[in-house]
Amino acid sequence: MWSPAFTVNIRSMGLALALTLMAVPSHSVWLSVCDNQPAGVLAQPAKGYRTHVWTVQGQLTLLQITAERPELANCHLRELKELSDEVRWASLVAPLDARVYNLILQGTEQNGQFAVNEVIVPEVVVPAPAPAPAPAVAQTAPVSPEAAPGKPIPPQTPKFRPGRSAWFWSPARWLETPEQIFSSQQEHDLRRIYITVPVEQDAVRHPAELASFIRQAQARRLEVWAVVGDPAAVLRDGQAGFARMAGAYAAFNRENDAKLAGLQLDVEPYLLPGYQLAPRRWQDIYIEMVQRIRAAAPEVDVDVAVPFWWGEDKSGGATFLAKLAGAVNSLTVMDYRTDEEEIIRFAEPFLAWGQRYDKAVYIALEALPIADEMRRHFYSAPTAELWHMSLAGKDVLLLLDKPVSLEQARGFKFQRTSFFLGSSVSFSGQKPKLMALLPVLETRFKHWTSFAGMALHGIE
Repeated sequence: MWSPAFTVNIRSMGLALALTLMAVPSHSVWLSVCDNQPAGVLAQPAKGYRTHVWTVQGQLTLLQITAERPELANCHLRELKELSDEVRWASLVAPLDARVYNLILQGTEQNGQFAVNEVIVPEVVVPAPAPAPAPAVAQTAPVSPEAAPGKPIPPQTPKFRPGRSAWFWSPARWLETPEQIFSSQQEHDLRRIYITVPVEQDAVRHPAELASFIRQAQARRLEVWAVVGDPAAVLRDGQAGFARMAGAYAAFNRENDAKLAGLQLDVEPYLLPGYQLAPRRWQDIYIEMVQRIRAAAPEVDVDVAVPFWWGEDKSGGATFLAKLAGAVNSLTVMDYRTDEEEIIRFAEPFLAWGQRYDKAVYIALEALPIADEMRRHFYSAPTAELWHMSLAGKDVLLLLDKPVSLEQARGFKFQRTSFFLGSSVSFSGQKPKLMALLPVLETRFKHWTSFAGMALHGIE
């Protein structure tokens, strides 16, 4: 959610909310990183558990802080003799550039404690070398942008007929109160909706009711897509489950005249603890997941919902999108910002991708409530509260109650507090602004042949 910086998202670290360390009588603690742990340890956390990360192989790594030397297998240890009960939060993080001199912890106050949701590492600005004199070249005819590999293709005449779409996550909406969906269709001028279609024993539940709803929607010129979402779908077991769901939707379409128009995958692997340690490898298995689902239901169109920062070079950018092109029919960008120019800037890499690969691209905005979050800024110092250290090739951050000095570690001292406003992400409580901005964005995007419409999340 913080575009000008690399962010480490740790919101879904589950048991990591239990951040308060029990008082221990000793004058030191053991920091341990334990690899290849069974998933069952999350049901009964090991003593001193602080957090965990998943690996792309579906294994667990535990981070613990204990008064006594831990006894789990596959653990790398470090005794911190300078500490006892001062540790208030700990996390495994991606390697930090040695030139980083400040860090930001973003989160909320909960019961008098600061609950960390993200670690923000501001970009290190490296001075550009002086440009070398350009060699003399013979005059040639200019090269067309379309013929230059890797160059964005300029906007052209629209190919798709743009229309608005929205999500309705609760199955009760279409099962029990479809009129509310149709009312929202009229209010927001919708042409497509994404709904949750439950599957049981590899078959669609309530198939007759679903077919009836689709017929009603088609009579109103409203496309109905199924949507499924779970960060763990990228893991091997999750891929198999989602492939079976796709097969159930394909079977429903074969057996009914009223058919689902497609399947959207709202899978966000960056919500899994561990994504930040190897984001490119997680993106690779994300593409593997999409391909597996496509193979399970090749006749079903597939759209994927992706975050806007996946269009930035440092988060995958053109390399990731090129790999994705052959696996999807269309793409929806979760462009969750409220500033017009930011929305446009984050959308353009995807629109250029869609234009290059002849794919439809939808630009989504958020309307659910998003809480303001606090940002605590820390700067490099020999005596500090926030410490970065390495253990067996893994990077760890520790947040302490008070400033101390640690050996073989890098310290960051608290300096100031700022705030990240939810209103910069979501139009919650700003419906007039949202409705006024939609036609403005549609006009500005319409010159991209790939633009297929705006999508609205949170209006359910």
